[in-house]
Amino acid sequence: MSKIKPASPHAKKLRRVLKERGITCWLEHWDEHKHVDMCLPDAKLYIEVDGPEHYLNAKQIIADIKRDRYSEKEGFDTFRVNNEMIDGHLEELADAIEVVARERAKN
Repeated sequence: MSKIKPASPHAKKLRRVLKERGITCWLEHWDEHKHVDMCLPDAKLYIEVDGPEHYLNAKQIIADIKRDRYSEKEGFDTFRVNNEMIDGHLEELADAIEVVARERAKN
C-alpha cells in the first residue's frame, strides 16, 4: 500500500461544499490499488482534483488513463476536475456533482 498524501486545498474545498449538500464524500480514499482524491461511495464515483500537469504532461495523461481503467473494472467511474474550475466555479460545480451523485445513487 502506498503512503497517504494529505488532501489538497482544492479537494478539501470541494468536499466541504459537497458535504453541505448532504453528499457522502471521502478524501484520499484507498481502493486497494491507488489513492483517489475523493470518493463518493453511494454514487460509485471517484473525483480526481488535478493540477495542470495532468493535462500537459503526456506521461501523466497515460498514467491517469490506466488508473481510470482500473477504477472502471472495480465499478467506479472517475470524474476529473481541474483546480481552476474549483477556484472559479465552485458552487456551480458542486451543484452539478450533487445532481450526478444523487442520480447515480438511485441506480
